[in-house]
Amino acid sequence: MRRVLSVFTLFMTLGFVATAAQEQPSSKALQSAAGECTKLEAGKAALLDEKNSFSTEDKRLQQEDSDLKAEVNRIRRSKMDFKMDADALQDDMHKYNAECGGSHPRSVYEQLRPKCEPWGKKIDDKTTSLDQRARDMSGAQNKVDTRQANLSNDTLKLTQKKKDNDAKMADVTAKLNQAQMRTIALALKDPTLRQRASEACKKSTSGEQLQCCNSVVWDAADPSRCGVALVYQVLKTGGVFGTAVVVPVK
Repeated sequence: MRRVLSVFTLFMTLGFVATAAQEQPSSKALQSAAGECTKLEAGKAALLDEKNSFSTEDKRLQQEDSDLKAEVNRIRRSKMDFKMDADALQDDMHKYNAECGGSHPRSVYEQLRPKCEPWGKKIDDKTTSLDQRARDMSGAQNKVDTRQANLSNDTLKLTQKKKDNDAKMADVTAKLNQAQMRTIALALKDPTLRQRASEACKKSTSGEQLQCCNSVVWDAADPSRCGVALVYQVLKTGGVFGTAVVVPVK
């Protein structure tokens, strides 16, 4: 006896198939989700590059700090030497004034002249030299003060850049995690892609990863158990997501 499906059964079967088809993600939706992941991954990579670049500035600031400390110590020693020489010159001036200063009769002046004239010239030369040293130290101190101010400002700027980078990194990482979760969920609604995902799981580097990956694919386990980024990368490498469409920045 010839058997055929009843109209009701046929209707229900077709209805089920239609419902099942509706539950499967469109290729456009999946590629859009994968494209969002690609965009966020690029943003995260750029932030990581920026973070790595901070090390160069860190080294420069550390070297500048070291150089400044050495320069400050050099100026301090110069000031100590200057004070010793200035004190010695002051003592010499007192002696000169006591022995050669004041007004003297011509006969006394002629007696003092061989001693006092070269002595006075020596004092004048030392005074000129100390004046120049004082100007040099003042200029060096001004340069150090400027460099220290710049170092302080640059350090504050770098610290703020690091804070901004950390905040942006946390934000993009959270968004990437959500986008990868969404992409994985969309892909696993498609039976064909689920089978492809199962094949991709077999390439996991350890038995534990394989078991966890399969639990995500077949048991709807939370991908965060294995690491969302890890599961996403395994499926991406296995061609589960196809060709991603990069979502333009708004």
